[in-house]
Amino acid sequence: MTNNSNSQSSVQNQKIGFIFLDEIHHIDHFITTAIELAKTNKVSILTFPSKHTYLRDSLKRLNGEDVILEELKTKAFRAFTDKLKNRDFPRKAFWMKKNKNYLLSCFDALVFTDFIQHTLYKSRKSEKKPIFIYFAHGLAGRAYAFKKDLTYFDLHLVTGHFFYNQLKKRDLLSKQNILCGYPKIDAVKNQIRKNYFNNDNPIVLYNPHFMPPFSSWHDHGLDILAFFHILIYLQKKAWKKSEKFLQHILRPKTYIWI
Repeated sequence: MTNNSNSQSSVQNQKIGFIFLDEIHHIDHFITTAIELAKTNKVSILTFPSKHTYLRDSLKRLNGEDVILEELKTKAFRAFTDKLKNRDFPRKAFWMKKNKNYLLSCFDALVFTDFIQHTLYKSRKSEKKPIFIYFAHGLAGRAYAFKKDLTYFDLHLVTGHFFYNQLKKRDLLSKQNILCGYPKIDAVKNQIRKNYFNNDNPIVLYNPHFMPPFSSWHDHGLDILAFFHILIYLQKKAWKKSEKFLQHILRPKTYIWI
């Protein structure tokens, strides 16, 4: 007869690490999963030394006090050159090399939100642990979501039937696949709505893709902004002018107008 309590405990109390070495838009894709797993496991977010304001605020807002935030340094020389070059993030491969012994020996599973597993994958060799889990930081669309790298992971949490069917069609399913929802919704649905303007006028958000081949910004961006500027001017009596420029997170010199 199977001892259910022992079987249940075997899948709990695991040490799980979420690797976060990217921009803040990755956070909402994994943070609620990390918080939920931390209720029965020892969960760490493995990152680099920084303020991590949005990450810390999100953990506090979502009651993620059980999640451990570990700030691991890259190699000293690389940190020095990163500072000279004004890099906001450590170069991932060097960070992985510096911390690979800890990452590969102290965790039962490592969760990635991007294809940055190469260094650890090579170092893990034929070992079965830690398990590598892939958790995409967005919905499937362009070719980047269908990289051969997906087959390197032991488990892939697939967001939706469309993505799953496309992976199956392209023979890119991982060793194990779990069809799931879109965790980002859980992270943002209860956020307090901010008031960016002192009126209730409609807001037009123009958020072009950050890569030129997929973006309307370079060919049509200024024309789009000009169109709405003229529209606001013509309707200024009923609709007071409200303009705000925001920097694109992946294109610091590109300003988005709302």
